[in-house]
Amino acid sequence: MPMPKSVLWEINADQHHTSYLLGTIHIEDIGLASFKLAIDKYLSKADIIGTEIHLLEAKQFNLQDYILIDPLTDQSISDIHWEKLEQRCFRYLGLDISSYKQYKPLIILNIISIHILVKNATHQGLDEWIWEQGERNHKICIGLEDLVTHYNYLNQIPLPIQYKMLLDASKNITKLKKQSKQLLASYLKQDLTTIYKKSKRMLGQYRHSFLYERNQSITEQIIQWSKSGSLFASCGAGHLGGHYGIISLLKRSGFKIKPIQIN
Repeated sequence: MPMPKSVLWEINADQHHTSYLLGTIHIEDIGLASFKLAIDKYLSKADIIGTEIHLLEAKQFNLQDYILIDPLTDQSISDIHWEKLEQRCFRYLGLDISSYKQYKPLIILNIISIHILVKNATHQGLDEWIWEQGERNHKICIGLEDLVTHYNYLNQIPLPIQYKMLLDASKNITKLKKQSKQLLASYLKQDLTTIYKKSKRMLGQYRHSFLYERNQSITEQIIQWSKSGSLFASCGAGHLGGHYGIISLLKRSGFKIKPIQIN
C-alpha cells in the first residue's frame, strides 16, 4: 500500500502521549507560510518540541573540527580543481565560493544546493521557526540527536569520496539544479516516498550510516520523550519514509501512525 502524501503525522501508543512527527526541509523559508499555519496548531498542543539537533546548544558548539578540513593532515583539493570549481559556480550560479576552500566538500555541496533553491533568502528555516515557537510558548525544547554524533556523520564518508561527489556535481550544474528543484517539488507535494528514494540514491553505500543508523537513534528518542509528554518531533523528511524509516520503525514498535493533511 503506497504511503499517504503527508509530511505531518500523529503518533500514538499505549503508555505514550499523543504526539506528532514532522518531516522538514533544511533550507530557508521557501514560501511555507501555509505549512506554518497548519503546523502551529499541533505545536501548541505539544509539551515538548524536538528538532533534529538542539539549536540553542548548536550556536555555542565548536563546529570547526566537524565542518573544516585540517590543512596539515587532511587531503585537500588541488589548486587547479578548486579554480575550476570556483569558475563553474560563479559562471553558472553567480555564487562566489572563494572563502569556502577549507570547508569539507559535502558542506560546500550543501551550500551550492541551497543557493540554487533560495539564493538571497533572508528568512529563517523551518527548523529554526519550530524551535523559536517552542521557546516563545515556554515548551521544553530538545535535540533528537547529540551534536557530536550528528556532525560526526560527515566523517563517515572519506574526504576523497566527498571531493569526487562535489566535483562530479559541479561538472553538470544543469543536472544539479534539476535534482535540487525536483527534491523541493517532492517536498511541497509531501511525497515522502520520492524524497526517501532520492536521498538513498544520492548517499549510495553510505545510506546505512547517514539514514538507517540515524533513523534508529531518532526513533528511540521519540519513543522515550513521548512517554514524558506530548512531543512535536521534527527531522529531515528523508528520514521518515522507507522500510527503515522512522514511520516504519515506530509502527514496528507498536505505534499507531496517522497522516495529517496540510495544504
